[in-house]
Amino acid sequence: MALAISPDRMNSLAASVAVPHRECPLCGMTRGYAEMARGDIRAAWGWNRGAPVLFMAGLLNGGAAAVYLAWRWRRRAGSREKENSSPA
Repeated sequence: MALAISPDRMNSLAASVAVPHRECPLCGMTRGYAEMARGDIRAAWGWNRGAPVLFMAGLLNGGAAAVYLAWRWRRRAGSREKENSSPA
């Protein structure tokens, strides 16, 4: 996060966490992710409203990466077969 957020905003985020009984934008994210992994969206929403959104975005991103890698692997395997079967 330090690379994505300016030092001033990072200090304000750290200050919001240091003050007791003040809402932190990241508080409950780990518990929310754990509830999403169990399939309990309501509980995840209760811990942190960003947890279900970011969890689903992560799943979609991982799925897209797996599909892309499988597609590239098949394409590469197909080009190797063509190279091996063509007459020299």
